[in-house]
Amino acid sequence: MAEERKDSYTKLFNPILEAICKTEFTGRELRIVLFIIRATYGWNKKKFPLSKSYIAEGTGISTRNVSRIIKRLIERHILIEYGIDKKTRAKVYGLNKKYSKWDAMSVTDDNDNDDSICMTDGDHDHVNDDRDMSVTDDIQKRHIKRHILKEKEKKCPSKEPFLDPETGTFVYPEEGG
Repeated sequence: MAEERKDSYTKLFNPILEAICKTEFTGRELRIVLFIIRATYGWNKKKFPLSKSYIAEGTGISTRNVSRIIKRLIERHILIEYGIDKKTRAKVYGLNKKYSKWDAMSVTDDNDNDDSICMTDGDHDHVNDDRDMSVTDDIQKRHIKRHILKEKEKKCPSKEPFLDPETGTFVYPEEGG
């Protein structure tokens, strides 16, 4: 694990961070966006030459997928490609700070599907890029919603929960009353 420095941080304008929170991203897209933010704003730069292999190494995403995802993020106006650095021959990328221009809701479902997560030893999440998930995000969302509704029905089969103003928590009415 990398040793942390007390003076190491990435300064990011709060409205940009809020725009990231409101934007639909796949897991891989978000990892690349955060990596590019770290590589630029983390070093007080707006843009920086980054090779696809360096991004792949820093995110754990295959180089082939990095190329496709970066292209999609550029098309959505989230990232900007400034050209090629003459010294390193790497493309220069940066975050588009004009977040009002971002295509915030255009997550594509082109079998990139989000990252597949499998549990390894303990509670550590391991992202497996070699295996594509067959379940789309929409199906996952419906499944989660159905699960929540089933849990709600177990607690309160006939009546909706209500917010108790005294405790500030939801109360599930009992069957009989």
